[in-house]
Amino acid sequence: MDRQWLINPRLGSIDEQAALAERYGARFEFHEFYFPQIYEDEDAVRTRIERYNALDREHGHDTLHGVFFSVDPGSMDTVVREHSQKLMMRSMEIASALSCRGVVFHSALITGLNTPVYLNEWIDSYSAMMRKLCEAYPHMSVWTENTTEQEPDNLVKLAELMKDVPNFGLCLDYGHALLTTTPIEVWVKAMAPYVCHMHMNDNDLKSDLHQAPGDGKVDYKECFRLLEKYDINTPILLEIEGLERQERGLRYLSSLKI
Repeated sequence: MDRQWLINPRLGSIDEQAALAERYGARFEFHEFYFPQIYEDEDAVRTRIERYNALDREHGHDTLHGVFFSVDPGSMDTVVREHSQKLMMRSMEIASALSCRGVVFHSALITGLNTPVYLNEWIDSYSAMMRKLCEAYPHMSVWTENTTEQEPDNLVKLAELMKDVPNFGLCLDYGHALLTTTPIEVWVKAMAPYVCHMHMNDNDLKSDLHQAPGDGKVDYKECFRLLEKYDINTPILLEIEGLERQERGLRYLSSLKI
């Protein structure tokens, strides 16, 4: 099964990364715009957008990782929710200027806080925020990524609640899921009907190391067996930094007989 890859670009090596992406038919997922020192600086944002848009490449299949530092759209606190909405709308605005097809946001669920009061408030507030983003930017998709959750149940409930919104879906971070107490096949099977995007990198099955594929202990043949079994064929971000590691990761994954 052919896969559509994405890589994280950086301005310091953008020409080389653009050439790498072209060789592998890959796209970009922009990550630097979730740093406050960048999105709070209008000149920095404008400079980056202009530089990326000036590249001689197709932009419409690129994506962007939205803000997540001090962002909690499912908070019980009105002030926190309003602050989160402002920052998330900023991510959507930047993504639109870059002609991205979608934006990834974290769930911001507090791991281990499983009380009904908290979870009910989270799903009500978080889904309301996602609806606002999807309605404000109907030409782009919005995806919620599993981060530190130990099981997929709450994300699946969210996706079920949002299934009437055509530009909302889930982002399966395979590496994050492997670090939980829930078997990986449970994650893939549960999220499969709603997965529209994926993140992938290697690790030691203990920590979120963001290693290049082949450098850790992730079984990628098993990964792609599960993706085929549950009919997941979405674009996949190879979420690692650095030109050399990105090239090595793409070469490794492309060499697998999957």
